[in-house]
Amino acid sequence: MDNKDFETMMQALTAAEEKRLGVGSEEFMKCHEEIMEMIDKAMQKDKAANHDRDEKKKTKEVVEMVTLKEASSRTGISYDRLRKMCINHQIVHIKAGCKFLLNWEKLVDYLNTGESRQ
Repeated sequence: MDNKDFETMMQALTAAEEKRLGVGSEEFMKCHEEIMEMIDKAMQKDKAANHDRDEKKKTKEVVEMVTLKEASSRTGISYDRLRKMCINHQIVHIKAGCKFLLNWEKLVDYLNTGESRQ
């Protein structure tokens, strides 16, 4: 079979399949439009979800963590007092090895209100 015979055979198969499926008929076109609308809706929904996710990423805050020494310097509260407040879970902190790191915003809130937001 040469290329010309193969091309002719493929055209005949394609024409037979199009006829079997009713390509171009009103029913076929209606189904095609419905499928395309469903694809468009799915793409819009996905696009909206991606947009929402991207917006959330943009608005994430970076938490400022400070050492006890830095917090003591900024607030005037002694290093030892801040350390005891961490040990007693009075202020929001994390422990990195043997160091306490304080969430600066929550420390300021605690100092202004006297209420700890864990």
